[in-house]
Amino acid sequence: MVVWGVAAAFLKMEHEDKYLLLKRSASREHFPDVWCGVGGGMKDNEFSEPEKAVIREIYEETGIEENYIVNLRLKYIRVNKHTDHMEGISYLYVYFAEVTKTDIWQTYEGTLEWIAREELLDRDFSPMESLLRHYFSEGINTDDLYVCTTYNGIYTITPFNQWLR
Repeated sequence: MVVWGVAAAFLKMEHEDKYLLLKRSASREHFPDVWCGVGGGMKDNEFSEPEKAVIREIYEETGIEENYIVNLRLKYIRVNKHTDHMEGISYLYVYFAEVTKTDIWQTYEGTLEWIAREELLDRDFSPMESLLRHYFSEGINTDDLYVCTTYNGIYTITPFNQWLR
């Protein structure tokens, strides 16, 4: 069984209600032509420190350095068991942060765009759409960490302290 990790972030302009989204390239193997945050696969030495992975990914995909990232916080851990293309388990660590730098690079991953919050969910999203809807309805107003799981096609989001029980 293979275990892999992914670290992703949704970045907000510090003084505006705009978020940075990536529209994945049509040529991407996984989730082509859909919108998501920035991020990617964790390296072997990052599994115990996903925050380092997300900071690296933010820089690699946007050019935003760590000193421009404010209030970086882990909000969701998504655990998925895969049986389709590769049997295994994936862990997706989803962070939210504000940034003081809004000039960004463009990336081979797709097209980066700052999008107003009220227009954010009007897009074709990766499987993180349920997570984003939860964040804007309730997660944004709390410091809670949430765990997202899928079992028999049912997607659940549970506060971490309840998930441990």
